[in-house]
Amino acid sequence: MNGVSSQPRERVNQKRRTRQALVEAARRLLDEGVTPTVADVADEALVSRATAYRYFPSQEQLLLEVVLERSIDEIDRSVQTAANSGDAAARLDGLVSAINDEVSANEAGFRTLLQLSVAQAPTQEPTIAKIRGERRLHWIERALAPIAGELDAKSQRRLNSAVALCLGAEALVVMRDLCGLTTREAKETLLWAAQALLSSALREARTPGR
Repeated sequence: MNGVSSQPRERVNQKRRTRQALVEAARRLLDEGVTPTVADVADEALVSRATAYRYFPSQEQLLLEVVLERSIDEIDRSVQTAANSGDAAARLDGLVSAINDEVSANEAGFRTLLQLSVAQAPTQEPTIAKIRGERRLHWIERALAPIAGELDAKSQRRLNSAVALCLGAEALVVMRDLCGLTTREAKETLLWAAQALLSSALREARTPGR
């Protein structure tokens, strides 16, 4: 009887091990500079391709799981910690630091994700770019919640959109590749830029007769 009841649990554990093996294989390939397909990951993990496709039907789903999803919990925790402050500047610093620290710590994977985002044709269906963008804007709205009543809708949207330029793989690629900054310089510059945008928006909102 015990043997029968343990079989479903063992199958669940085996599925978890198989999924983890695929994820770890994808991370190894990304760290080596490879943009892995589902087939590549299956071969690396010594798992049949048919099995791998049952877990990850597309390369996009695979990379979202490996690159993006593993970072979300870490960023969420940092954003929540920053949200304990009632000061928008402090919350914004916490958000910018959390996202850019996570991206720089997993740079190869995020560069691959960015490459795929740019290559995708415009569509109404969920894509890597849309999924990343929705999360990013949500985090920005949370960070700037303390000043929501000070800006009109147009100004708030403009600020949120401008701050989005200071976060993530796109921002760090510009700082590193185009401007030639070190990772530390890049992150410091993006923090400064985000605060400059916030200060400018508040200054405009508080100017009499505007």
